[in-house]
Amino acid sequence: MTGLVLGLLLSSGGTPSRSPAEAHQLVTGAAATAADWGPGFADLGDKYDTGELLARKDCELTERGSRPGTLVALQRAAQRDADTLLAISDARAFKNAATAEAYMDDIEDTIHRCPVQRIAKSRYEDVREGPAPKVSGLDDVISEEGKTTRDAVGKKANYSYIALTARKGEVVLYAAVAGPAENKAELPRLAADAMQRMNERLPD
Repeated sequence: MTGLVLGLLLSSGGTPSRSPAEAHQLVTGAAATAADWGPGFADLGDKYDTGELLARKDCELTERGSRPGTLVALQRAAQRDADTLLAISDARAFKNAATAEAYMDDIEDTIHRCPVQRIAKSRYEDVREGPAPKVSGLDDVISEEGKTTRDAVGKKANYSYIALTARKGEVVLYAAVAGPAENKAELPRLAADAMQRMNERLPD
């Protein structure tokens, strides 16, 4: 992400939206911590201004700067050492709900258009939209399922993952967890629980 938007911005409804400082405080409080993922998870650190990861026409995933109207984003990573489960959470505050909706549309397009995705030496297969959990208070929830068949160094792999992306007004939340095939059954619950905890920390 290219950084904070300075000044007080207006939402699509014409009322003042959050200031950059308020947006920073909101995402810092909302993004899931290791404790939100459950026992045994340890924090791997925070990263602000993470930009966006979207698929090109050939389904190669590419990193780009955040779209206009992005106030701030925070990504947090955690890992459960007992079985190498990796969890990622993300919270993004946008200028208005329309920009957040456009972000959600791009996420959904990538899932539907690209059942096989690549980035560098990594490869993801059987990418599809799955059943979304019911989390009260959210305007929209997208569930993505798939598996990693090549890891970051190109080595053959077999990891399942679940990624939830949700919108509440002008805020987008993300909760994803990946691990060995034998842990596949618990991934939906872990992601849904983390999303529920993040949503509970957002203002109504």
